[in-house]
Amino acid sequence: MKNSLFRSSVQLILFVLGIQVLSAAQAGVVVGATRVIFRESDQEATVRLSNEGEYPALVEAWMDNGDASVTPDKVTTPFTLTPPLFRMEPHRGQTLRMLYTREPLPQDRESVFWLNVLEIPPAPKQAEGEVKNMLQFAFRSRIKVFFRPKSLTSSVIKAPEQLRWNWVADGAGSVCMLEADNPTAFHITINALEIKTSSQRIQADSGMVAPFSKMRFAMKGLTSCKPANADISFSIINDYGGTTAYSGVVHE
Repeated sequence: MKNSLFRSSVQLILFVLGIQVLSAAQAGVVVGATRVIFRESDQEATVRLSNEGEYPALVEAWMDNGDASVTPDKVTTPFTLTPPLFRMEPHRGQTLRMLYTREPLPQDRESVFWLNVLEIPPAPKQAEGEVKNMLQFAFRSRIKVFFRPKSLTSSVIKAPEQLRWNWVADGAGSVCMLEADNPTAFHITINALEIKTSSQRIQADSGMVAPFSKMRFAMKGLTSCKPANADISFSIINDYGGTTAYSGVVHE
């Protein structure tokens, strides 16, 4: 009983310490964008960072292909970031420069990469001879980078209107799926999706539909799969990080 109580107390202390340190990290380095549109004709793209914290921070920046678990030394992308490692003083800013190395990328569609910004907080100061156990967290931000070839002449604004919606039952037939078919060359990031029938309003999780690809959204709680006269409303995240609302119809 005593051992169990001791373990519970230690877990609670670690949890509280973790929340305190993590909160401090969240208040530190802030990325001044939610996405980057890198047009092939651009020489470079820039991303502004600011340190909103009260302490200096060491910052490492790199790009990946979508696998967040890959370490910077193992990933390869056709982009170079400058500077990749730097110190940020409190209440100061830093500009990241993103340059395309001109390695071949698909010309018939967008490609997507991720920008990672890792903030490493300074070690806490301790008095001489003091021994203190503390938890520290490095906080990482990730934003999408869309490479847009100059060969794409269609309108990205009109792309969401071209989504084709269809009803699909899962393998067990227990959950009705709404399938979004994207026939365009652009990534479409859906941040809100709702189906309205004569008796129900069902919301689905968000997701990004890749170019010339399909994605299924689980409509949990829908009492009748393939309901008649269902209205689709959804919103997407646009190039500027804002949201734009659209409506759609289900194809029978």
